[in-house]
Amino acid sequence: MKNICTDCSDIIDKYGITTTKNHLFPPKEYLPKINELASKWIIMGSQFARRYLFFYAAESDTMEQNLIDTNISNEAKSYDNFQNSGIVQLDDKGMANIVLHYPKSYKGTNGITYDTHIHYRVTDKSNKKWNKTEYTVRLN
Repeated sequence: MKNICTDCSDIIDKYGITTTKNHLFPPKEYLPKINELASKWIIMGSQFARRYLFFYAAESDTMEQNLIDTNISNEAKSYDNFQNSGIVQLDDKGMANIVLHYPKSYKGTNGITYDTHIHYRVTDKSNKKWNKTEYTVRLN
């Protein structure tokens, strides 16, 4: 059987799983410590069952973009490249537990400091496009 990718070995077990040759991934700086992670249950209700949910938050203190400046960062820098984001599928009750790096507070361009929070959107019923409504929930 042909390799799955350039990093995969030639040996594939009975379950179709191969091992990687590249032992440098993931880079050490991207391995979060458990105490740097936040978990939040999002409850949308059964009318949102089985839809996808995209979530994002400001970067954490330890994420690469913020290693130099650990003070409250500005709005644009906080969301840089959406590195603190993910996609989950809601269950039959319209619920999902999301896990992400604990986001930083940041100071907006208006001078107001915003506490840690998560933004999210869900797909339409067909799961083919994102709804325009964006939701926000605090983490504290």
